[in-house]
Amino acid sequence: MDILLKEVFHMKCKPAVIFGLLGSLAGLWGCGGPTGTVPSSLTDGQLTQPLAQPVLRKGGTFAAPDVAARADSSTNFRVTSDWGSGFGGALDVVNGSQPLTDWRLEFDFPYSIDSIWNARILSHSGQHYVLVGEDWNRDLAAGAQLSIGLNGSPGKVSGVPTNIVLLGATLATPSPSPSPTSTAAPASVGLLQASFSSTGDWGSGFQGQLDISNPTTQPVAGWWLEFDLNANISSLWNGQIDSHVGQHYRVSPASWSTTLPAQGKASIGFIASPGGASPSNLQVFTQTGSPSPSASPTTTPTTSPSPTASPTISPTTTPSPTASPPPTGQTSTGKVIAYFPEWAIYQRNYFVTNVPAASLNVLNYAFADISAAGDVTLFDSWAAVEKPFPGDTVGQPFKGNLNQLVKLKKVNPKLLTMISVGGWTLSGRFSDVALTSASRQHFAASAVSFMTKYGFDGVDIDWEFPGGGGLPENTVRPQDPQNFTLLLQELRHQLDQRGLQDGRRYYLSAALPAGVDKIVKSELVPMSVSLDWMNLMTPDFHGGWENRTDHHSPLHSGDTYSTETAVNTYLQAGVPASKLLLGVPTYGRSWKNVPVQGDGLFQSASGVPQGTFDDTGVFDYKDLVAKLASAPSTYIRHWDATAQSPWIYAPSLGVMISYEDRQSLQAKLDFLRQKGLAGVMLWDLSSDIADPNHPESLVGAARRGLDAK
Repeated sequence: MDILLKEVFHMKCKPAVIFGLLGSLAGLWGCGGPTGTVPSSLTDGQLTQPLAQPVLRKGGTFAAPDVAARADSSTNFRVTSDWGSGFGGALDVVNGSQPLTDWRLEFDFPYSIDSIWNARILSHSGQHYVLVGEDWNRDLAAGAQLSIGLNGSPGKVSGVPTNIVLLGATLATPSPSPSPTSTAAPASVGLLQASFSSTGDWGSGFQGQLDISNPTTQPVAGWWLEFDLNANISSLWNGQIDSHVGQHYRVSPASWSTTLPAQGKASIGFIASPGGASPSNLQVFTQTGSPSPSASPTTTPTTSPSPTASPTISPTTTPSPTASPPPTGQTSTGKVIAYFPEWAIYQRNYFVTNVPAASLNVLNYAFADISAAGDVTLFDSWAAVEKPFPGDTVGQPFKGNLNQLVKLKKVNPKLLTMISVGGWTLSGRFSDVALTSASRQHFAASAVSFMTKYGFDGVDIDWEFPGGGGLPENTVRPQDPQNFTLLLQELRHQLDQRGLQDGRRYYLSAALPAGVDKIVKSELVPMSVSLDWMNLMTPDFHGGWENRTDHHSPLHSGDTYSTETAVNTYLQAGVPASKLLLGVPTYGRSWKNVPVQGDGLFQSASGVPQGTFDDTGVFDYKDLVAKLASAPSTYIRHWDATAQSPWIYAPSLGVMISYEDRQSLQAKLDFLRQKGLAGVMLWDLSSDIADPNHPESLVGAARRGLDAK
């Protein structure tokens, strides 16, 4: 039979006519006050006071009433973030003592739900929504908690869902599960150490970091964390949530850190709401044997576990020792992300086989395009999937760079690859795909399909830029910044849904502006909730489009165009430091007709010289290293101690070149450690010295610098 569950309304209640799962109709009355409940009475599965009126069945027919109200279930709605034009929220449902199948949630809500996860919208008419479960959560066990996340608009939320009804068919009470057999691996506590630190708190939410260390002399494999947290984790990176029951979480690491080497460390970051919370009963478990695939961990046993049972936490267990938290902003390692440009295989003669995979955490493939229909598509299909390479065989799904990436990942399984969409040249249609809920859903579905078809681990969005500032022919709308946030939220939702289907995590990142004039157009904190990491485009502050020489990627400067200013702007807005990566250019920008005063720095200029490959005045870093070595009397390196940036001046040529080198990179590594940032992003691999072990390689220097203790 259908079961009507009592809900908690965070508003004054009023008479309501509520329709159930099969069109069942009952008149219910809630009582006044800030919190009201729907009264009900149920004895042995039957109404103690049967409804007097007939009940409307699906199809318009009437039948005897078979709907009962349950007095032991509840819901709660909360706003997790609000940025004016939109908001994030969660509708938490706690099931009662009866397990349900094919649950259905109905309510009225005076806001537009633009994206939703852990449920799907079956129908929407006016303010009335009907939600049903996904394939993986269509059944609710007795006492189970379901948290439905959503993003909606407009913001400045003052109302809550009303007339909430949860219905579902009653499941037979399951027999008690047998105790786990001896095939389950015992759990050990104490081999690893864990600590928590809050890396940012903005009241309605906070960012936290869980640091795990292995103080032993042997590698430790198969570990996970368990803890209690009086907050809802909405985003987590470098790991995944295995289970969440009540306030209790079980979290396992990402694939690349399931084994901690001797003296090794790992960290897992997350965003949760509300703010001011911190984990308690934090413990690290390790398996001392091979686990049984069917064993399930018990989170809150009431009796002492059997020695052969699945891992458990006893409320009386003494927590394992925790490591002292690192100094604020310090980290022992960080991400190195680099871009592989699709066109590098032509004039640059740089191939996927040249990628220094061992020095990278993430490789971004640039770029995929957006079609007029709003689909993610190949830009140069010959380079991407058609060009034959040695080792290709007849009948393989595709060739080209993308097949080479698949091969690269097979021999470097810890390397993540991301498909980057857009870029400076291909950002023209972002405004269109971000415009409506339907266009965002279509684009996200296409991006996920493209990602899985070609074996990527995630999607990187490079929209240059929401609200303008890119190519003049790009479509631009005033609402672009808000729509960009919604687009990222839809991508996050669909990536997570695909991850649940595939049993893994898919990642989402974005290349984001560093100029304050563009940063102010962005919804920084709402975007950060959806993103696993954020690549700041801190090069190109200055260039040959100006008539005065300057540093194009300074750490510090006397104006707002600097790496330091960009980072501080993001941090002051409330963006978690551990999601930010500094952009590092593997190229220089130049000017010509520069007088000798000041060795060419901060001098007048007109035009740009011929660069390494074209007339844009852009020089590959490897080209500049060669020039300094082969013609030191012509190309003279200088250092700006204030900006922490080098430049080259060729007085005989009247040419000034601003670039990055090992010294300026080290200054940025020191800065990001002090700020607690996530690492560096390099554009691009083909411009760097190919061998990461070369003393002047920027990729190699970044890897060595971040790994240094």
